[in-house]
Amino acid sequence: WFSGYAAGVVTTAWVGFDKPRSLGKRETGARAALPIWIEYMEQALAGLPEQPLKQPADVVSARIRADTGQLAGADEEQAIFEYFKVSDLEKLRSIETYQPEGESDRAEIF
Repeated sequence: WFSGYAAGVVTTAWVGFDKPRSLGKRETGARAALPIWIEYMEQALAGLPEQPLKQPADVVSARIRADTGQLAGADEEQAIFEYFKVSDLEKLRSIETYQPEGESDRAEIF
């Protein structure tokens, strides 16, 4: 199956059998159902003006490290942008700055 939405239209395309069994080797929702979904949405949205999604006020984008999911520093070349609720971003910041009592910053050791 594949589900998606655009311009106020939500659609799910499902490909399968009445009784559970494999669709075949390497058949997945993106391979089997996505082409059906695309064809339907092209027709359903034909002639309608594009309606860009509005970012909610409590959602922000932040650069994170793709390998760890932690906030990325300015020098991180492999960083990607991801969206967070403001409250979740604040939690992520507090995790990064948390240091258990008795542990010092590595830079202070050297």
